[in-house]
Amino acid sequence: MQQVIQTFIQLSAGAIAIGTVITVQGAIVGEKQLGTAAWVISKPASRSAFILAKLIAYALGFWVCAMLIPTTIFFFGTLRLVPASLSIAPFLSAVALVALCQLFYLVLTLALGTFFDSRGPIAGIGIAMAMTGLLLKSIIPIQFLVATPWILFDLSGAIAIGAPLPPGWYLAILSTTGGIVIMVALALWRFGREEF
Repeated sequence: MQQVIQTFIQLSAGAIAIGTVITVQGAIVGEKQLGTAAWVISKPASRSAFILAKLIAYALGFWVCAMLIPTTIFFFGTLRLVPASLSIAPFLSAVALVALCQLFYLVLTLALGTFFDSRGPIAGIGIAMAMTGLLLKSIIPIQFLVATPWILFDLSGAIAIGAPLPPGWYLAILSTTGGIVIMVALALWRFGREEF
């Protein structure tokens, strides 16, 4: 039972990270290419409001459609099908870490959209970042790994089943949150200097 829960959480985190990059890669670039970004900011809307509105809309959409609905179905389906106790507090904590990981990749993709004018580099960098975390984290020293969002996949699985966490696990949460703040600031700064 614990292995099923851990696998579900870890696979969800990885799939959501890659799905976020693929879905959001054209959010800013598409608007710039179609001219709708220039049209929107010519109205009484600020450039920062444009970026923050995209961030909020995509975050809420992903959190509801990619996390809330599937995890609710999984949780109650597991309770119904498997005669074992499943604690909701650790499970929700694990889902919160997946949400933080998803937010990181969302902000990364939006920030890249302010720097590039085509989808290729945005998707390439975002997917490479997610795949590096999924495939190469076993050879990366733990001292470096805890400063990346990549360990959040494993942390979320461990928290869901109540397994022991590695030393300094909270650094991954702090560094991911710090990375989100820095990337939002970079996106706002870069889009504020965009020529239309």
